[in-house]
Amino acid sequence: MILKNQKVDICRDCDFSYSNIANTDFTGVSAADCDLSEVTVSGCNMISAQFDNVMMSDTSVVNANMSGSAFTDVSMSKFRMTNGDMTDARMESTDISKASFVGCDLSDVTFENCNLTGLAINSCQVSGVTIDGIPLSELLEKYYK
Repeated sequence: MILKNQKVDICRDCDFSYSNIANTDFTGVSAADCDLSEVTVSGCNMISAQFDNVMMSDTSVVNANMSGSAFTDVSMSKFRMTNGDMTDARMESTDISKASFVGCDLSDVTFENCNLTGLAINSCQVSGVTIDGIPLSELLEKYYK
């Protein structure tokens, strides 16, 4: 199905699977029980869109501005982000066990009440890092004496 330059008002039990949707106005539409698997959506304004109880595994989001978005009760296991910007992000009660951060800028990040069991820090710039207010450089200096 290809939708172009149309106004859509209602959508219930719709099958948009394998569709290409472009230049279509979905403003104020409530879509329920619809199949959108393998759908391609590009160049769309989805400001303030809400997704509730949706299956989005293996979804690809490229070149998107998701500033101010909120994710609650979301499973993102095996989630991958490349060239992303999470400035001023806040994560609470989030399980990121077995996660890898490679080439990431974690400057001025705060970890509070976090389980860091087994945390490994390798080949990282650690100037200014503190643990419970104690500079890491002092801790390492005492450790290596």
